[in-house]
Amino acid sequence: MQLKFVRVIAVVIFGAGFLWFVHRIELSGGAPVRSADGIVALTGGPFRINDALELLAAGRGRRLLITGVNPVTRPNQISRLMPEHQRWFTCCVDIDHSANTIGNASAVAMGSNHSRPCTASCTRAGASRIESG
Repeated sequence: MQLKFVRVIAVVIFGAGFLWFVHRIELSGGAPVRSADGIVALTGGPFRINDALELLAAGRGRRLLITGVNPVTRPNQISRLMPEHQRWFTCCVDIDHSANTIGNASAVAMGSNHSRPCTASCTRAGASRIESG
């Protein structure tokens, strides 16, 4: 009987801790507080590229790197899907065809300027935005 009571208390404490954790998670991110040197969109989420283009259009970065793009996909195919952002593809968008996480990280590292610290805004699932420096 006492062992059953201890198990129930443990489950209740665990459940309360989990609910506290879930409550603290930010469900939707806001725009970055400051502008970044570059914006990175990791493909895979439904709104990542569009969110990244909106950040670029708002002046939150000077260039956009879209990484993880299918090797047969061309920039004009992506830009046609978002006519309101087509002008950015001619000046400020780079496409990388890396097929995995290591390739994505390498593309981001090669795109940064190693002579000084730089910042990048990354778009992630759920139309959230995170910023790292």
